[in-house]
Amino acid sequence: MRRAQGCLVLTLLMLLVLSAGCIPSSESNICKRCLREIVPDDWRDVVCQEIVTDEECIVFYRTGDSSERSIDAVAYRLIWDRYPHVSNKTPSFVAYDLDMPYGYMCQCECKAERANLLSAYQGDELIIRDKREDEWIRLHAYRWITETKKYQILAYFDGDRIAWETDQVTVDNYTLSGAGLVFRCIYSLRDGASPSNEEMTSAEGELVFPDGLPDDVLTSPYPEVIVLAFYSHVPYADTTAIQGYFADDAWQSVGKCEDEKCGCPTQSSPIAQVRVTNMDIAESRQVISPTTQYCPPDDAIAAATNRAFVTTKAVCEYENGSGEQITVTWPLEWKESGWRLQGTPIQSGE
Repeated sequence: MRRAQGCLVLTLLMLLVLSAGCIPSSESNICKRCLREIVPDDWRDVVCQEIVTDEECIVFYRTGDSSERSIDAVAYRLIWDRYPHVSNKTPSFVAYDLDMPYGYMCQCECKAERANLLSAYQGDELIIRDKREDEWIRLHAYRWITETKKYQILAYFDGDRIAWETDQVTVDNYTLSGAGLVFRCIYSLRDGASPSNEEMTSAEGELVFPDGLPDDVLTSPYPEVIVLAFYSHVPYADTTAIQGYFADDAWQSVGKCEDEKCGCPTQSSPIAQVRVTNMDIAESRQVISPTTQYCPPDDAIAAATNRAFVTTKAVCEYENGSGEQITVTWPLEWKESGWRLQGTPIQSGE
């Protein structure tokens, strides 16, 4: 890795710049025309991305012979007159290291750009993302510090799917159950905090359907799909849809989810939403945990082949801003074409 300190490419670069005619212009790509000539011999699959507005270039590369190796990166900045006794008639490049908390920058395909991720700072940050197939799976954010002549890493994220907007990053991780659910964390800056990873907090974390409520909820072979779909309808405004999730007269047995019969404590303030944070599924065919890699105890597994129990941890959030955590176990039964809720959930400790 080429180090930032003392990595001033002086005489060699000056000769290269002069001989190659690398004079900056709106149409020339200095990065491709010059930097490829000076990268070490053991760098493979070198890709240069020039950030024209800041006269900086990010070089991505692999080391060694294997194309399976991960991708590293180094930043080059174009300078003119920062150092004494250096001619300002032609540009020079300086290489700077980029902190990579995961040990490397990307796994698949790197892209660098300038964008406004953090409004706490003036100007855009250097954003480097990793793309796998059609999904962004990693994000690093950097800020150039003129006084120290270094790149400061501000935030970094890793997941199965990452989306971002100013002051907010959404990270999805696929669960292990095969039900097509994701655990979604939405990260945002705390008020008054500087934007570092330690001070960024997960404002929300929950199990969700990645692309909205699917059409085949009632025929899904996964009991956790019914439970998550049910909670997505809270505050129970659409009673017609919710009633279809219950078997036979079970909807009447839960009293239309009044008086805490669906898990959330009754308050003077109406329920705004329920965030499901974890589900352990016990059924006669399988014992799985969608968000963790340990298996739940088997004492809840039903003997019959058409029964299941879904132990759900959730946060009931109310319109007045308060919230309360619950842990309940929902009994379900397979009815002809899909799972159905059997009635009032069992509260934790009962």
